[in-house]
Amino acid sequence: ELVKKQEYKQLALDGLETATDTMMNLCDVCLDISPMALQVYKVGLRSAQGDTAVAISTLLSAASSGLYTSLINIKLAKGAAWTIAKRSDLEKYFGRLHEYQYIHSGRLATMYNNI
Repeated sequence: ELVKKQEYKQLALDGLETATDTMMNLCDVCLDISPMALQVYKVGLRSAQGDTAVAISTLLSAASSGLYTSLINIKLAKGAAWTIAKRSDLEKYFGRLHEYQYIHSGRLATMYNNI
């Protein structure tokens, strides 16, 4: 009975690690694409700025969701060995996300202030 419980606990931790990896990959890909989208918004067609702004918002939202879910999963894992290696990546993702959100929000504020 105790052995089965330990096996199930390990299976749950393995699943949590896989889910965390998936969400971290989502975050990473969205953050890799975000600078390109920010650049397209800056130098692209004026008529496409609305569409580009929506794309940027979507990328940042998905990155934020991936980061948030990863952090929750790591907290749930309660110090499992695999969580330690992921923390430095999550710290980098957090910094990048904050930077891109700052840029995007600044552009929104500029538009608002110029109407």
